[in-house]
Amino acid sequence: MYNSFSNIADRIKYIRLLSKLSRAKINSELHISHNSLFSWESGKSVPNNSSIQNLVQAFRSIGIVCSTEWVQSGMGELPYKMDHLLTPSELHYLEVLSKQATFISYVNREEKFLFVNEKYGEIFNASPLDIIGKKLKDLIGDQSYMVCKPYVNQVLSGQEVVFEYPWQFKPGCFRYLKLRYIPDINDQKYIKGYYSFMDDTPIFLDSNNHAIFSSIPDITEVLPEIIDVPVTSLKYDHKLNLLAYELVFKLFNEYDIEYNYGTFKKVAENVYAHAINSDNKINHNYANSIIKTALAAGKLQCK
Repeated sequence: MYNSFSNIADRIKYIRLLSKLSRAKINSELHISHNSLFSWESGKSVPNNSSIQNLVQAFRSIGIVCSTEWVQSGMGELPYKMDHLLTPSELHYLEVLSKQATFISYVNREEKFLFVNEKYGEIFNASPLDIIGKKLKDLIGDQSYMVCKPYVNQVLSGQEVVFEYPWQFKPGCFRYLKLRYIPDINDQKYIKGYYSFMDDTPIFLDSNNHAIFSSIPDITEVLPEIIDVPVTSLKYDHKLNLLAYELVFKLFNEYDIEYNYGTFKKVAENVYAHAINSDNKINHNYANSIIKTALAAGKLQCK
């Protein structure tokens, strides 16, 4: 989206006016030089990329959401002021957690991001500053939002939820996610938003660009007449692997199977391995046979 602020001077002035702070107040509270701000707003000089990043981050700290892209070019969503901010102690808590490997975010009742850590931003090839203020649906897309929305409703009603699902976050790129949503409830029992903790399982490759698989899964022990594929280290075909995961996910849902990621992954790996060792095509009948036989043997259960 493009808006009518034609130059960077007008855009910076708009952000300051949105904050309702004078240049002197911004200097004392946000530590942005009065002279620099005056020079930028009057068009006498243009801030460099580092200064723009600092400017955006400073205004974010007082609830003014804008992106570096908008400041630089006028492209993107018009800046706005958020109603609810995280307290310094809440931010500190999230910063401490962010030192872990997990993907962490905080989403408010309006489903807008108030915090994301660096690793979360990496998934979307964006800096945390450019994600904060975005709505969940706008960031993850309609299809993923449809999956997450029932769980968002649950957590915003006060329930902690855990769920898993495979996510194609861009063409040809597939991740299997495990998410935990924890409601943020204040002393008055008001739900302000929720914390999101997410882990994913990447596809690991060895030095020869081969996918590294586990040994034959337990589920295949009851299927000797169906599965005779050595699942060790096979030449990796990302597109084929993605198709295997998508097919197994579809079949598990069609059969309404209760499963965790480990079980799902084991079946998908075998479907992929079968394709690699045959005609490089995912065989729907083969995958269906695995699931039916495993159900009959009690290795898989319907919900």
